Amino acid sequence: MMHLSASGSHLYPGATGTVSGDGPDVVVDFADLSRTTGSLTGDRLVTLPYETSAGTRIPTKSWRVDVKDGRFRILARHPSGTDAIPT
Repeated sequence: MMHLSASGSHLYPGATGTVSGDGPDVVVDFADLSRTTGSLTGDRLVTLPYETSAGTRIPTKSWRVDVKDGRFRILARHPSGTDAIPT
């Protein structure tokens, strides 16, 4: 399982963090101590719905992500309609 540790309470283009582990299944821990799960296929990261510690509900989202050298950077959102877990 891959573990992403994000530097903020949510993901957005330009967001960064650290990476450990590998595999398509992902756990994302955020700086506000909230957490979500998802999957990474190629450069596509899909995160499932979660709630920030401030109570903001974040829906399923799909991102283009660059992962290298133990770090990640969110490059952009995938186009609308692609926020589903790849099969």
